[in-house]
Amino acid sequence: MSTNGVPTRNLRTCGGFSLLTLLLVLASLAFLAGIVLPTAEGRGARDRDAQRLMDVQALVTAIEAFAQDRGKLPLPAEERGHAGWDTTLDGDFLAPLIDGGYLSETLLDPLNDELHHYRYYAYPKGYDGFPAEFYVVGVRGLESEEFQLRRRSWKGNQRDWGQEFDYVVGGLLGR
Repeated sequence: MSTNGVPTRNLRTCGGFSLLTLLLVLASLAFLAGIVLPTAEGRGARDRDAQRLMDVQALVTAIEAFAQDRGKLPLPAEERGHAGWDTTLDGDFLAPLIDGGYLSETLLDPLNDELHHYRYYAYPKGYDGFPAEFYVVGVRGLESEEFQLRRRSWKGNQRDWGQEFDYVVGGLLGR
């Protein structure tokens, strides 16, 4: 005890953390963060890829219903820099699908940038050996390994759209 009645503390019995203990705690937290953060990031990529495949299915359903009702495919609008494909970067091919009630909303890739977007093209009868008009919808930029393994292809006599896209679907008019 001190002379004024207030207890004094010895620094060695203070009960605080030592520098070594503090460093071990920080190292443990850094290790755990290194495990948890990549898992959370991977989950985000898988969720975006799952959304992409659901959107493609919704596009296919809308395109096929449009074609069945009207006897023709929605016309793509050629975009500069995308080799003639219509993309969801501007969404021109989606307008007739929305206006006709085949889609309730504009479907955009979760990131919808130059690498991640949906592409659409309608080809004439006879192109690459197909007996009728047909369409191709493709996705680029799948992010997760799980979904990259689900790769699909659409092939003609000379062309394999599966080589151009991470995931691709096609369909014939009047099928």
